[in-house]
Amino acid sequence: TAENIIFVGDSAGANLITAVLIKCIEAGIPQPKGILTVYGLFLSNYATIPSRMLGLCDIFLTYSMTLRIFKTYAGHFKERLSKKEGKVPMALHDEFDDEISKSHLLSPIWSPDEVLRQFPKIRMLTTNLDPLLDENIEMAKKLRSRNVDVQLDIQHGLVHGFLHIIRVSNIPRIEFNIN
Repeated sequence: TAENIIFVGDSAGANLITAVLIKCIEAGIPQPKGILTVYGLFLSNYATIPSRMLGLCDIFLTYSMTLRIFKTYAGHFKERLSKKEGKVPMALHDEFDDEISKSHLLSPIWSPDEVLRQFPKIRMLTTNLDPLLDENIEMAKKLRSRNVDVQLDIQHGLVHGFLHIIRVSNIPRIEFNIN
């Protein structure tokens, strides 16, 4: 019956499910009962954030990989904006940069308050060694300040992408009661 749907995504997948949730809210269509993000990407730009420096020693989400991801995200978004407005994108850093860096679909942390207030229950999991740690903390704070039922768990000693390398782990079980 699709009455009890939960979105789950890690890293860029967390960004994707959050963008889908935002589109559901904006379109006024039924949204999931909750979402679970794991080391989510909530700020898709070149911002110098302290935890991003962890990418200098992370085995999965290296600093150069992060820059390539942002360039790819921004490039696709810029191409769509260009077609919509009849313009041809010239370089990565041109007049579209402001729209790209503030797009709440690429960077859910910039979502309008009226959208954030409608978020369902959200559970977030990240690690203290993740280059995306700071934006996970900020997203949780922002949601909490808008009275969203949010819980952020920070695991210690694990790297970004740990779900893909650890088959059996001591990660606590995440309870998600949608009622």
